[in-house]
Amino acid sequence: MTDDARRLRPVLAAFAGGAAAWLIAFGASLALAAGFRVMGVEDDRITGIVSRHFTGDAVRFLAFTAVAHLAFGLWFAVPVAALKKPSFGLAFFFALGASLALLGYGAGYRPALYSSWLYDRGGPAALVHVFLTRNPVAALALVLPAAAVVVARAVKSRDAVALFALILSLTGAGAMVFYRPPSRPVAAPASADKPDLVILAADSLRPDRLACYGGKRAVTPNISALCDGATMFEEAFVPTARTFPSWASILTGQPPWVHGVRNMFPDPERATLEEALPRRLALAGYETAVFSDYAGDVFPRMDAGFDIVHAPPFDFRTLVYIELLTAQKFLLPFIDTALGRRHVPLIDASAEASDARHLTDRVLAYLARPTTKPRLVVVFYSTTHFPFAVPYPDVDRFTAPD
Repeated sequence: MTDDARRLRPVLAAFAGGAAAWLIAFGASLALAAGFRVMGVEDDRITGIVSRHFTGDAVRFLAFTAVAHLAFGLWFAVPVAALKKPSFGLAFFFALGASLALLGYGAGYRPALYSSWLYDRGGPAALVHVFLTRNPVAALALVLPAAAVVVARAVKSRDAVALFALILSLTGAGAMVFYRPPSRPVAAPASADKPDLVILAADSLRPDRLACYGGKRAVTPNISALCDGATMFEEAFVPTARTFPSWASILTGQPPWVHGVRNMFPDPERATLEEALPRRLALAGYETAVFSDYAGDVFPRMDAGFDIVHAPPFDFRTLVYIELLTAQKFLLPFIDTALGRRHVPLIDASAEASDARHLTDRVLAYLARPTTKPRLVVVFYSTTHFPFAVPYPDVDRFTAPD
């Protein structure tokens, strides 16, 4: 064996160790995945339909996620591979610590996505989950023991390259998880004669939570401040307690027996709203856009004349993909981020991943772009809708102490 081959073997072993750790994480995700669920509800008949008709889709999707796990395993093996004496065991230890640290952080930051693994099991698992929801960053300490070993070995052998690789590995992962897009000022209106219009809506938001409607607690200070200088409509009601017909009425000013949308799954011809506000404003020179997350899946299924529809689709294949995606608990801390949602927009279709902050960032980025047209922007938030997937730090803000 040549000297180059001897030096290469431990490097390859280190990469194999990192890959093995994250492939074990992938296997754990599969082993602990529950049956097919929609908003936490599982039905054996629906699970049977998935297994009969979507096995090929599931296999392809899981193959892609396996490659993603492998890539992260190799990434976290880099600091150990850069040592003068790399090893399989240390790389495995470091990559496994990183995966568990990210798992713990994700479980604390977005508990709804991890409750089936932890809180729902009760006992010690539930206690750990409650602790993480109040201290998600503390979970990141799980990577420190292995990192300390890498630092000690690098210092002992005066290996600056390995120290740089360690910093690169951890800061790179941290940047992906914690990045937030910079705030940018909203572009000036394109016309003095035609004002920009913004409709803000939140699904299932109760009026007794708003101080301006007589609520006992002012939990929405920004809305209260807006109401102080605004016109209040105190006798406005949805025509029926369903999202699709209600939005059809909001956008047309017509009741369901006029616009024809009476349920959540109307025929396509009934879902074409000829008298909708976006269509009328488009004729007047407006650019029209709607932004939403999972509760806004009605917008891709209606034709109201919007130029831009940024909302998740709603079909069986999407539900299957969402279930497969949210089962990948070790990947979610990278996906449930500003960068992750940009590259994996499917996460916006998950009820358990609803986040008003990410939706607001997307809208502000759109409003920061200069335009030659006045704009109508509809923003529809889902966080107030069941299953109430509240992220850190508000997960227990309004819960009983026990």
